[in-house]
Amino acid sequence: TILSAVSSFLLIKFKMKTLCRSLCTEKLSFHKRVLPANLIALSSSEGKKIFREALQRGGMESFFPLSEQFITQSEPSYCSLSSLAMVLNALSFDPKKVWKGAWRWVSEEMLECETAEICGHSIGRIKENGMNFDEFAALSHCHGVTIKSYRVSTSNSEQYNAFRDKVIEISHNQDADKFIVVNFSRKNLGQTGSGHFSPLGGFHDGLELALVLDVARFKYPPYWVPLNKLWESMGELDAHSKESRGYFIISSDNNNNSQVA
Repeated sequence: TILSAVSSFLLIKFKMKTLCRSLCTEKLSFHKRVLPANLIALSSSEGKKIFREALQRGGMESFFPLSEQFITQSEPSYCSLSSLAMVLNALSFDPKKVWKGAWRWVSEEMLECETAEICGHSIGRIKENGMNFDEFAALSHCHGVTIKSYRVSTSNSEQYNAFRDKVIEISHNQDADKFIVVNFSRKNLGQTGSGHFSPLGGFHDGLELALVLDVARFKYPPYWVPLNKLWESMGELDAHSKESRGYFIISSDNNNNSQVA
């Protein structure tokens, strides 16, 4: 009986050690995040109602070509690459090089520059560090993308009005030959994380709500956000560059025509 008790004790001790080892070595993981209350999921009843109204008001012209190319970023740090690939494919941008088989197409990996050792736009570096505002513009420039860059100053009301005008113009443009990519602070919107890139898919000019097609779909769904809150989140300083974030207008001209405003 004593031997039996000792055996039972040792067995329990072994199981406890095994359980502890398993718990200690198990990697922390997540399955999605709850959208903050100040944001409205596109798929919610309210989100769908806003979509219908925005569609009737003509503010969803960007949504359809972008939704055809909607992708989920394949790495946690690839939001910039995913946003750029998504927009370029929506614009029928020809990368002039083969993706797979006989097809020319833009994927995240295809956006690595052939001169990566010179310009620094290597997949490995982006995977490790992501990209900031200037790097996104420079990467676009490397690929001959027509892009205009706008840094945000939240104290400048004229800048905000100009941004709003551009959002209205592009979201109502039936030719859908221009799209907006925003670089904003997640933290400022009440989300987890820091800097992020995603395209804008539409605008409700009556409710002043913009639709963010978040490329981190494993984390957050597409959502409606008050335009002034999005503006504030773009104005928050990047912790590394110490400069504000902003937005980009990317158009269908295949010529190299990068501009900074």
